[in-house]
Amino acid sequence: RVGREHAEVLPPNTWAAYKLQSIEGYDPIYLNNYSSFMHFLNGGDIRTGNSTRYAEVTSNHSSPYLETLNTKFFIVLKDDDMYIPSKNYRVVFEDKSTAILENPDALERVYFAASILTLPESKIEDTIMDDPNFNPRKEDALSKDLNIKSVTGKGIAKISYYSPNLIKINTETVSEEVLVLGDQYEDGWIATVNGSKTKISPANYILRAIKVPPGKNEISFYYLPNAFTLGQKISAISVFFLLVLSAIYIKKREF
Repeated sequence: RVGREHAEVLPPNTWAAYKLQSIEGYDPIYLNNYSSFMHFLNGGDIRTGNSTRYAEVTSNHSSPYLETLNTKFFIVLKDDDMYIPSKNYRVVFEDKSTAILENPDALERVYFAASILTLPESKIEDTIMDDPNFNPRKEDALSKDLNIKSVTGKGIAKISYYSPNLIKINTETVSEEVLVLGDQYEDGWIATVNGSKTKISPANYILRAIKVPPGKNEISFYYLPNAFTLGQKISAISVFFLLVLSAIYIKKREF
């Protein structure tokens, strides 16, 4: 993913034209929990606040949470203060006014959790805010029980297909593991392992996590919200009644 230091680099919604995936999202399409998360990244309390209409990171560019979001690059404006003061970033491109910085510590879009703990969402918020020892790079807090006691974080996970509504992943592990996808959790997402549905848990408040069995597996995440399914059913019922009424009307005209 790509981030930006200031909106002047790429104004809201211009990311899509360049086919760039942004941590800020596409105005105004981001959920309330992501708004709270962006507020937290900028130094706010994840439990009580949220970001403005335009979600962007204006501070704390060294946060490990940015790395868990697969934030590999930052596009920045060059100024007298240099840009994004962080020893982690390195310049990979620059011209007279802008620069592209790479974060070599960014996690992959999909990875295996090295350690897990299961807590209610409110407790996860408290952990994120109050526990200085919690490191999201090394531990994933799950708000749903995936029925797995321990993990090693070892294995192979590769994305074979990626689109806005469907992601396919191939995995290979020796033991049961928790697979984390660095995309936003939302109730409309469904996951399958080798064709069978499996539970998705929020990981570290906003990401998606599932349990994968040992061996080679084919994982799919696809988006099918209840509202869409309900709309399909209502449409089908409406068409059915329309056909019935039309048939009754035609029959009456014949007689």
